[in-house]
Amino acid sequence: MSFGEALRYLADRAGIELKPLARKSDSEPEAPDERQAIADANAKALGFFCAILFHAEHGAAARQYVQQRGINDEMVEAFKLGYAADKWDGLAQMIAHQHWSRKAFSAAGLIGARSQGDGDYDRLRHRLIFPIFDALGRPIAFGGRILPD
Repeated sequence: MSFGEALRYLADRAGIELKPLARKSDSEPEAPDERQAIADANAKALGFFCAILFHAEHGAAARQYVQQRGINDEMVEAFKLGYAADKWDGLAQMIAHQHWSRKAFSAAGLIGARSQGDGDYDRLRHRLIFPIFDALGRPIAFGGRILPD
């Protein structure tokens, strides 16, 4: 956790409202640092993977696998399990469609540049997704179990 993150976390716990420092120029918005951009990408990816697990078509195989393994809905919710669909670019398409930061998702290790042609590919495909959280409950990485065919 950076100093700023620690300061905000402790202020939130203590019920103290922090006021931002005045910027040198109000015409230029502050760009989030790379760490924050990656954190945002991980949070968005978590939402995407969770949504795909419950998608009627794309998540059917994963839901069947989860059920076969005896994992109930409460466990899925508690551990925020998700699914990376059996597509080369499902997440990459969502990133482009939503105009999210491609660079942040790449830095997080979620997508990679195609070796031929333009665009990106998903690094996680056809996997049950297990998010890894930090001490504050924020997703910081993802593990995945390849589903049997």
